Amino acid sequence: MAPERPELFLEALTHASFRAEHPEPGGRDNERLEFLGDAV
Repeated sequence: MAPERPELFLEALTHASFRAEHPEPGGRDNERLEFLGDAV
């Protein structure tokens, strides 16, 4: 089964410390999804 939005897997598995060490325009880390999970 293929995911409809594979970029969400990358976002979910990317820690903020990795993003700080490897800045990339438009790159996201999993903190945004963490807040979403807390709200649900």
